[in-house]
Amino acid sequence: MKRIIIHSQNGISPLMKKAAEDAAREFLEMFPEYKNSFTIEHRDDEHLTHKKISQAEYDALPDDNYKKLFVKTADGHWLVPYESMEWFVSQATEGSADKKIDADKLTRLRSDYLKEQNSSDIVINLVKEKFRTDTPKETLYGLTIGNCFSISAEACADEDLFKAIFIHESGHIFNATHSGRANIIEDAKKGVHCKNPSDPLCLMGDDNYDLLAQEYKQRRSLGKSPFCNDCIAAIRECMANMPDLTKEVITEEFSLSLPVEPHNDKEWKRDLRAFYQSVAQRDGFTYKEDRRAENYLAKVVRTDGSSLSIEANNEYHVALGATDKDGAEDTPSLKDMKDLVKYAQSKNSGMSFGKDNNPEFNARLMIACLEAKPIPLKMRNNPKVDDVFLNKLSLETRNHLKRALSTRQNVPIPYRGR
Repeated sequence: MKRIIIHSQNGISPLMKKAAEDAAREFLEMFPEYKNSFTIEHRDDEHLTHKKISQAEYDALPDDNYKKLFVKTADGHWLVPYESMEWFVSQATEGSADKKIDADKLTRLRSDYLKEQNSSDIVINLVKEKFRTDTPKETLYGLTIGNCFSISAEACADEDLFKAIFIHESGHIFNATHSGRANIIEDAKKGVHCKNPSDPLCLMGDDNYDLLAQEYKQRRSLGKSPFCNDCIAAIRECMANMPDLTKEVITEEFSLSLPVEPHNDKEWKRDLRAFYQSVAQRDGFTYKEDRRAENYLAKVVRTDGSSLSIEANNEYHVALGATDKDGAEDTPSLKDMKDLVKYAQSKNSGMSFGKDNNPEFNARLMIACLEAKPIPLKMRNNPKVDDVFLNKLSLETRNHLKRALSTRQNVPIPYRGR
């Protein structure tokens, strides 16, 4: 798992902390195949236990370079280096007459520390005041260096602007505008940004940060993601090369209620369509699709009148349902689950189980993952297999699952409980 840590300076409002978490989740929702590989954590100085030491503890420290990094506070204690936002801010305001934060110093100090610790965490410094700038008329909203970015709550007092800046800086973390891609512009002061002529309102642009909130709201109202296709592709490329991440297809029971999500690629349904058309053709069944639906919505109708229903709101979030020959609701068959596993394999993905699936559905999906060839498909959020779970299954599925687990028991990480 990869941690996104939002470290807030004392005095940040709960609403702004929530906006930061919402923006982080919105960013991850653009990459559903990877989002379960991330955790979002909040950190503030109030709950840190090792941020300060007493005068006596300080006096007992050896006189070395590390001791020189401690900072004395007004209450007579000493801030422990690298432990608190208060310490980082003290370093970023050192020598400043106006006590304004130097965003470059703050961000670089945190980024360098993450490197020294060999940490793969992504850390966001959420500070209260505006950052220091060269001229009073300038406003610096955020700055990214390495695996860290800093953002000012005061500069981004408008919630939409705050989220837009947060998502923009997250794009920099994941190399959205790396030098090897097309449609970028580099500025010695602003850095590298997107210049996609086919999507000029991409949030990775740099034309006018004051307009980012407006652009963000406009894209959202149009059902578009914050980034253009070029930036989405660049970030996916970056994530694909991160060892902490596992790509997954999220699978749920069919409910006709998957939320509609924004898509940059108008042809996002093509892989699902091609796959289930081939499944129907292979078995001599009929493929039907509602092309007017915003989500992918299709059926494979069998010769006996039974059917498999498929819904997806992106190519990595799929819901399956079934009806029997009389039209009554049914659980998708093991064969249906094995076809879904083949689809996940075609996307080089593992499998993540929806939280509300019924036990029979989950058990059949687990069997399909365990029996996948040439090796079992990795799973996440699958249920713990115990007597309580097994007793909820049909006898045939129960015995089959036991055999599958027994056969694959020596394979590394065939399944994980919650």
